[in-house]
Amino acid sequence: MRRLLIAGISSLFLWGLFTNPALASITPSGDVIEAMVFIKTSAGSGSGVIIDRSTGLIMTNDHVIFNAKGDLLPIYLCYTIDAYSLPVCLATGKLVVSYINPDIAFILPDKLIDVKTNAVTDEDFTKWLQDHKSYPYPAVIFRDPAKDQGLPELNEEIAILGFPSAGGDTITITNGFVSGFLSSGFNTSGDAQGSLVEAIKTDAKVNPGNSGGAAIDHDLRLVGVPNAFGGSEGNIGYIVPLPKILKSIEGAERDGYLGKNSISALKEASEKTNKKKPTKTPLVNGVSISDPVKFNVITKKKAVEVKWKPGAGSPKGLTYEYILSQKLQNITELAGYQGKSIKKNLLRLPITKARKGKTYYLYVKAVHASGAQSRYMHTKVSF
Repeated sequence: MRRLLIAGISSLFLWGLFTNPALASITPSGDVIEAMVFIKTSAGSGSGVIIDRSTGLIMTNDHVIFNAKGDLLPIYLCYTIDAYSLPVCLATGKLVVSYINPDIAFILPDKLIDVKTNAVTDEDFTKWLQDHKSYPYPAVIFRDPAKDQGLPELNEEIAILGFPSAGGDTITITNGFVSGFLSSGFNTSGDAQGSLVEAIKTDAKVNPGNSGGAAIDHDLRLVGVPNAFGGSEGNIGYIVPLPKILKSIEGAERDGYLGKNSISALKEASEKTNKKKPTKTPLVNGVSISDPVKFNVITKKKAVEVKWKPGAGSPKGLTYEYILSQKLQNITELAGYQGKSIKKNLLRLPITKARKGKTYYLYVKAVHASGAQSRYMHTKVSF
């Protein structure tokens, strides 16, 4: 997509808007950033995310492209060059299918927009991409639906990507944690929990304009689509979870709105990519270590206990280094930093007078005698 935007519309440097992106604990890059689409309509704007590299299929919220009366609005698709520049409106969008519940819509790029005149042409946008050798599209990858139907865990860190009106027209990223889930009932049948989850709750900032964007995990996998906030702006955000999205895709396939081959291939590609994705750090003296996973925080009377699991495939004999900080930091900022050493994957943190009532972030990395080590992974700890 970068080649397309630079080669095809070089005069757009006049539109440049540069910002200092805030330090974030999850730092998206590459395809994830370029897969984000700024959607303009006659009634406002919202966000979208490309989920299919071959067709450029965009997923967004139903309420982004329909007005309160239920009328479909004209759709204009503005593509992301990078984190520093204004998105560029290059195509109109055409609706494929939309669902009020779970507030999900699928859009395909349609006609090319002349960036010099802003006029809609008769040229097919995807063909124009191919002609300019900027094909296929960038796209996000789904979180592996084979595990808990792709649901994140409680207190897992996530990031929200989109174009909130409060943040101008450049891509905006906010970080937070999974605060909880909205459920449709009780799990008495032993069915997968994803079938009950109506929405993911998060303390990551979700504001008007974020609707239709992407919620991603630490591996930059899509876990859902932000679509609402509660209370005052950004107080608590709501995300359409991946199980609901997959059901929408399956329904659209069944009803003939989406081609079975293309969408099935999309889902299969996401699953294969998740399975093949390297989770280990580079080899050091023949040893590689996966990041610690599955943090479990238990608050007791006099201490908070935090336990975690070694990453899949990690060797035996690991020790761990940890940092306890009130600052949410980027894992790249912590690379090479030496924390306090412990021998077990269990840490007991006393509830002292200085800590009581405060929230900290615990960063943990695995270390091997060979010199190999993982990245710092973290969880939130409240005393």
